[in-house]
Amino acid sequence: WTQRSNLLYCDKARLNTAKILAVWCPDKIIGSRWVPIRIAPREREREREKALSLYLNSTLGIVSAVASAAPNVLSRVNLSLDAIRSIPVPELTDQQARTLADAFDVYAEVELLTLADATTDGVRIALDESVALALKIPLDTIAQARSELSREPSVQG
Repeated sequence: WTQRSNLLYCDKARLNTAKILAVWCPDKIIGSRWVPIRIAPREREREREKALSLYLNSTLGIVSAVASAAPNVLSRVNLSLDAIRSIPVPELTDQQARTLADAFDVYAEVELLTLADATTDGVRIALDESVALALKIPLDTIAQARSELSREPSVQG
C-alpha cells in the first residue's frame, strides 16, 4: 500500500494486443501487473508524471521499452524492475513537461488502437507529434519508427 503511485507501468505486455504501457491516474493506486513508478521529487510533479506517461506510450517510449525487454514469448515483453529502471527517457525541461502534460490532458480519455494499427491511429500519431514538438525531433523520424514498430512480427501477432 505504501508503494502506491499515480504513474504505473506494465511489466508484462502482449505487443499484439497492447495499446498502452503506462497509465497515470489522479489518485495513487496499485495494480496487478502494473509497477508503480516514482519520479524524483520536483515542482509540478503531477505535470511531470503526466508528461512521462504520454512519452512512455508514444512510439519512442514503446520502442525504448521493447529494446530494454527480455521476450518470453515472441509477442510478450517481460520487463524486470531493472529493465524498467533502465528504459531511456528524456530529461524534460519545464516547458517540455508542460507541453507533454497538456497533450496528455487532451488525449487522456481517448482510446488508442493496438500497436499493429499505429500507422493509422490518429491519436497515437497526435501523441507522437506532441513528443516530436516538445523534444524537437523531426516528425518523419518518429513516423518511420512508428511504421517499423507496427510491422514488427511480435506486434503483428
